[in-house]
Order: sequence, then structure tokens, then C-alpha cells
Amino acid sequence: MTPPPPPQPAESLPIRLTRIALDDLAAAIGGIDDHRARRTLAERFRAAFRRMQAWPHSGRVVPERASLGYKEIIVAPFRVVYAFSETEVQVLRIWHGRRDMGAATFEPELDGGENQGTPSSST
Repeated sequence: MTPPPPPQPAESLPIRLTRIALDDLAAAIGGIDDHRARRTLAERFRAAFRRMQAWPHSGRVVPERASLGYKEIIVAPFRVVYAFSETEVQVLRIWHGRRDMGAATFEPELDGGENQGTPSSST
């Protein structure tokens, strides 16, 4: 007996990063000197973004923001915090796991829609 096929995602949602999430991403990747490690981390972020697009419900609820319904996917050592609707996924922050998220700023508006699709890396 063969196992059932894995669940297929619904149609992928567009993904958008807030301005502050883009800054977080640049700092996370830019803070790594080793080219191979930087490329590996960038690919791990891209995989997380693809997962959010295909299965936005799959992230866990952010404990510090449970009342807001934010979700997160761990890209160790980072927490990728996002919100989603029926029409899109919004990445709000990319937060280092050692930092206290209690007083974090979450920018709800986007930068004019310029950051659509899966972000690419300049590595």
C-alpha cells in the first residue's frame, strides 16, 4: 500500500514585506561575512516565504501578539512574523530570537506595494 500524496497547497498568495521587515532581512543577511553562510540563510528565508505563500495557516501564533493573530515561522535564529488575509501574506518583522519582542514595532502598511513576490537576495 502506498502512502497518500502530501497535501497540495491552495493557490499561492502574493507575499509583501513591510519596509521594516525589508530592513530586518537586509540586516540579518548582511550581518554575515561568510558568503556560503549568507547564501544558505537567504535560501532558508526564501523557503519560509514560499511556505507562507502556500500554507499561511501553518505558522504558529506569536505568543507576544496572540490577540492580534500574528503568525510566525522560525528560520533559526530568526522569527519571521507575518499576518495574512484571503488575498495576501504580509511579512511584518524578521526578529532575532534572542531579542525581546515585547516593545517591537510592527509596521502595518506597506511601502507602496513595491515589494511583491518572493524577495530575492543579492548574494
